[in-house]
Amino acid sequence: MLLSDETKCFCFLAGHESFAAAEGAIGIAKNANKVRREPLKVILNGLGKDAAQIISRINGFTYVKTDFDFFTGKVNVIEEIKYSDGERGKVRCYGANDVREGVAIMHLEEVIITSHLKCSCIELTSTCCYTFIAVCTSLHLIA
Repeated sequence: MLLSDETKCFCFLAGHESFAAAEGAIGIAKNANKVRREPLKVILNGLGKDAAQIISRINGFTYVKTDFDFFTGKVNVIEEIKYSDGERGKVRCYGANDVREGVAIMHLEEVIITSHLKCSCIELTSTCCYTFIAVCTSLHLIA
């Protein structure tokens, strides 16, 4: 799934294991891009907003600050802070305060594949995306 050029974006759901997720995201991007024609876009999603910025700064990722409109269900990008150049700077890190915001972020980035340290890779469609997030939340996998 990740090696296919049809997959444009991979989302690594991060929770309290944020540092491990960050290293996992870097490894996934490096290895997948060795055999892909187009680079795989990798995002971290599910951290709290403060944690996402801290993780981004420590690891040299791009922190994406968002604002979620609960009435419309739309997420707006407020600011992007790129903490390094190269492969690390291409990893986009989002903080979500709510499961609905996390789902909106995945729709914004057109995520096809998502995973968590404790889950296998899951192919997402708009119909199963909400179910997967709800299951992960009930298992306390999203912070």
